[in-house]
Amino acid sequence: MVKYFVEVNLERQPSIRQLFTKDIDVKRTCEDISASTGIPIVAGKTLLFIDEIQVSQEGIMSLRYFKEDYPELHVIAAGSLLEFTL
Repeated sequence: MVKYFVEVNLERQPSIRQLFTKDIDVKRTCEDISASTGIPIVAGKTLLFIDEIQVSQEGIMSLRYFKEDYPELHVIAAGSLLEFTL
């Protein structure tokens, strides 16, 4: 059951966008997002919604590693222009 909902918009929040780096470490990224938003990110209890992900190539690349390295975290990514980026 989801207890926490964290919504970030990479277009409107450039400070959050900068947390996605070429050195992909999704657990560190989640810790940084949690510190920035003040909302805990707890595996199995948090839904992380990443909006406008198309503005961050590193963000797009990190999706694979969310699945591989942090599979118990619920993640949704969306982008209004994502099809043009891919």
